[in-house]
Amino acid sequence: MTTTQTQTATQAMSTAAVAPQYPLTKTELKELLNVAMGERGGGTGGPPPGPPSRGGPPGGGGPAAAGGAAAQPVATAANVKAMGKDPPLFKGERSKADTFMNEVEKYLTLNYNVAGFNSPKKKVVLVLTFMQGPKVEEWTRGMLQWIQQIPDESNTDHVWCVFQRCFYRRFTDTQVDSTARKELTHLKMRFPDIDSYIADFEQTVRKALYRLGSHEMNQQFLSGLPRDVAEDVMHYPTPITYQEHTKKALASVRSKVLLRNVFGGNRNFGTFAPQQQHPQWNSAQPQGQNTPQYNSSNAPRWMNNTPVPMNINRNRAPTRGNYRGNYRGNNFRGRQNPNRYQGNRLQNNFQGNAAAIGNSSNTCFQCGEVGHFTRNCPKCHQGGQYN
Repeated sequence: MTTTQTQTATQAMSTAAVAPQYPLTKTELKELLNVAMGERGGGTGGPPPGPPSRGGPPGGGGPAAAGGAAAQPVATAANVKAMGKDPPLFKGERSKADTFMNEVEKYLTLNYNVAGFNSPKKKVVLVLTFMQGPKVEEWTRGMLQWIQQIPDESNTDHVWCVFQRCFYRRFTDTQVDSTARKELTHLKMRFPDIDSYIADFEQTVRKALYRLGSHEMNQQFLSGLPRDVAEDVMHYPTPITYQEHTKKALASVRSKVLLRNVFGGNRNFGTFAPQQQHPQWNSAQPQGQNTPQYNSSNAPRWMNNTPVPMNINRNRAPTRGNYRGNYRGNNFRGRQNPNRYQGNRLQNNFQGNAAAIGNSSNTCFQCGEVGHFTRNCPKCHQGGQYN
């Protein structure tokens, strides 16, 4: 064996010892995602599983792709420049600390193979440039002095880990879980936005440090749904896992939205009830020859306690005339009638006389006879007094 062959074999052995023997399958990647997202098969409990098993060599029974050939990892691109949008500026708000660090992690992961982004010291300084404002000025100054004192031979991943722990200890909101638990009890779905409700529910559960998919969280998910949707979810077969709850809730809302579109926006999909026809009182448009028009004078007894229009035609003018005749013709002219009130009731002679002759417009409002006005009525005075 030559020297070149020996070096090639040594490099192959070292690569095989470091690199995985086969790439992760779709099932293993999904399992890792469930562990990272806190979803353990719908909340059945039990400790999280360990890392996926690394079996024998690829030819010894290892998993293969669906087409029969082993999947190959994507080659790392060379001469890559920084990509993505810079994280938003952080000004010391504790409620935005987790969001800021999450954006930083995404930005650094996107550019992990860019020259300079693999240096822990440079990553710390890069994050410090995104922190501005009086609330973080002193803290960033102290962190910059700390970075400058670290020698190059100590530039390891521990630098980045220490920085992250210090950042969370300084700016993390310690009441975020309590606030999330309170928000979870008041979280309600607004029909038909079931997608936003599911997303907000899952995010709030994680902030509250609860386990998504547990029995308690499934009950909390049901309590935030409208009653008719929750009843559809609990129909047989009864759901057990969180995924089954969300699937049946989505199907229920989808069907109700379809029925609402068919029946014109009415969510009460019961028997059809025609709208009641309300009578039109004194309508300006003709309602027909036989349609009666009721008012306060001719309303039948069955319309008691029902609002009807007042009768304001000219046939009731004598009441007003009697009022004017008694007060304008008597009080304001210095004549008084001591017998106007008997037993706290106003005496009105016209009520009996005028009713008998039909309330014509040329009759006396006092006695009901034709030929004179009220002020000239000969029966106004009998013995110097009003009748």
